[in-house]
Amino acid sequence: MHKGLLNTKKLVLAGDSTPVVVSNRERSHSTCDCHKQGIDKCCHKRRFSQPDANWGWDSSRNFFYYGYNLYLFTDANSELPVFPVLERASRHDLPAMLHGLACIKTFFTDLNISALILDSAHDATAVYEMCSKNSIAPFIDLNPRGTKSAEDKGYTIGDDGVPICPLGLPMKPNGTDKKRHRAKYICPKTKYAERLCLCDNRCTKSTYGRVVNINLKDDPRLFCDPPRGSPQWKQAYNKRTSAERANKRIKIDGLLEEGHRRSSMMWYIRLFAILSVIHIDAWHKRKCESA
Repeated sequence: MHKGLLNTKKLVLAGDSTPVVVSNRERSHSTCDCHKQGIDKCCHKRRFSQPDANWGWDSSRNFFYYGYNLYLFTDANSELPVFPVLERASRHDLPAMLHGLACIKTFFTDLNISALILDSAHDATAVYEMCSKNSIAPFIDLNPRGTKSAEDKGYTIGDDGVPICPLGLPMKPNGTDKKRHRAKYICPKTKYAERLCLCDNRCTKSTYGRVVNINLKDDPRLFCDPPRGSPQWKQAYNKRTSAERANKRIKIDGLLEEGHRRSSMMWYIRLFAILSVIHIDAWHKRKCESA
């Protein structure tokens, strides 16, 4: 922060998770002497050396693993890791993100988070409402399975949240009225300069073409500010890959899974050591650029 690598007054965070394999089986120890008595299987409680690690499913590689789900927040502009959380492997990305965000607000009260860039696993109405209450701009990819249509209002919504015209073409975003909380979309064949619709099959008598005004309060998940499909939204969402690159540096370059530790404390120590190396490397690059 003091070196100017992180903009603490307007922080843009990208979040993503990655599986961390710690062993091929559960590690536990017996709390009784049944084994000495010749009883191989008993119902007594066992002590686990890693109680916060369990079995999870890696959807990208299609296999079960035992370990953690590392959720990392990254500064989307500098691509520097900001805060990691080691969750259980079975935990979904959405509650892991909320847990990490709560930790950031607790430990770093001076940080002002202005935007969150997340993938479709975080596409839930509650996340948008949480961002609205905390003055955070959400840039979240839509999950097609949860996308609802708006045919009752005279238009349909595509998988990316953009209204579809009667010809089946996505309409053009044409700004947002923040006072009225409305987003404006116009005919995809309307020219901005001439304000003239050049569509062959006119669906309206207006020379300007068909206009759709969407109330952002109706469904903050589908209709966000800036509107989905706009250049501003795409430019911001393209920075989400910074979290994936940071996870690659931690796991591949930093050899996180080569730790072979048996406690969460040691895994956190190894993780923060790798994160420190990434930050020191950024300091060195800044020093070389200014020299």
